Amino acid sequence: MVSHLASFLASLIPVLVAVKVARDRRGSCSWPLDKVKSQMWVSILIIVASQVVIFTPARPFSPLALLSFVVEVFGVYRLSKAIYRKKDLAKSVSLGSKTMKLNGWKRIGIVASVVWILGAGIYTYDSEIDRASGFITSTHVACDSNLGDKTGDAWTESFNECNKQADDSLALALTNARLEAALVAFAPVPLGWGFVYLILFLVRWIKRGFMRPETPVKGS
Repeated sequence: MVSHLASFLASLIPVLVAVKVARDRRGSCSWPLDKVKSQMWVSILIIVASQVVIFTPARPFSPLALLSFVVEVFGVYRLSKAIYRKKDLAKSVSLGSKTMKLNGWKRIGIVASVVWILGAGIYTYDSEIDRASGFITSTHVACDSNLGDKTGDAWTESFNECNKQADDSLALALTNARLEAALVAFAPVPLGWGFVYLILFLVRWIKRGFMRPETPVKGS
């Protein structure tokens, strides 16, 4: 449990720092609305591209894994910068209180989505690695136990084969763990947003059914 929490905080803190830096530097941003929209999409693509590492056998804290995390944090920074700039532009045109309230709920949803992606992804990844590590260790021990009646080159060859099997199993476990973590972390997010918008649509649709039609005013 402690290792899961430490991994979660280690991933969350740089993301929060990136958001804070983007907020502190919002005053120096002069992007027009068109560039804000394009930067939001580019940032989302950067964040998605940073997750390509899950399809590779790269180990945690390897150069590729660290580069992927740096790219992800950079994407979060650019996305936060674009969101804050859009908010400032919205204030300049004096949006109504209803729109601002809706944006507030969207911000809550975005924060909840980020927390879910990081928390669920890291917890699932660590759990899968722990489960796979136990299986790989027991398999490697069983393989080593068969080396007792071998000597010389035969022992060396069998020992190397056991190590190769363990390395291959670990690489496969890392890839599977990343895929499982990505599925658990990302799949519920669009489903959750879609469910919320569906509920809002149904509530408004039912509400319109109870509204009395306006009676036209007759001329005197």
